Amino acid sequence: MGHQFFHVSMLQADELPNNRAYLDGCSTVTAFKSKEYLENIRSVKQGVKINCNSGVMRTNKLGDYGSMNVWYIPNGIANIFSMNELEKKHRITYDSLDGYYVVHTANGEVRFHKDENGLPFINLDGSSEDAAAMLVQTGSEDAANMLVQTVRENYEEYTKREFFEQRRRDARWG
Repeated sequence: MGHQFFHVSMLQADELPNNRAYLDGCSTVTAFKSKEYLENIRSVKQGVKINCNSGVMRTNKLGDYGSMNVWYIPNGIANIFSMNELEKKHRITYDSLDGYYVVHTANGEVRFHKDENGLPFINLDGSSEDAAAMLVQTGSEDAANMLVQTVRENYEEYTKREFFEQRRRDARWG
């Protein structure tokens, strides 16, 4: 089965920085070229065939980035988070005024700002390390308890009418 991948390569012919991971709306799989960010790289029986504008890539190397399975493609041009895969775990919004994507996780927001070519990315090193970790954490019991307490506190601040109006708006997000 073929997968679509590396939409960013249509816009960028050269390799992209190893310490950046790009959010790609056209990729159907998450794959990294930089093995220093992956753990437990292993060979799997059923690999993946990825179609991109430079041809077809195949790999049977799979690694872990937190709780996510990530295909390892050492000859790739970028580290890619598939928006399709992240949408299955988190809500994603776009702030067109400031020009960044927001991945809403149980532990906070992760912002993918645009690079000089307009491609949304996070820096896997330094200040964005915590943000990258939020994408792959499954959430702890403490985080769940904190969320319940916060919702309860927010609920108590609403009038009955405000509460039902908010529930109607929230229903749109499923």
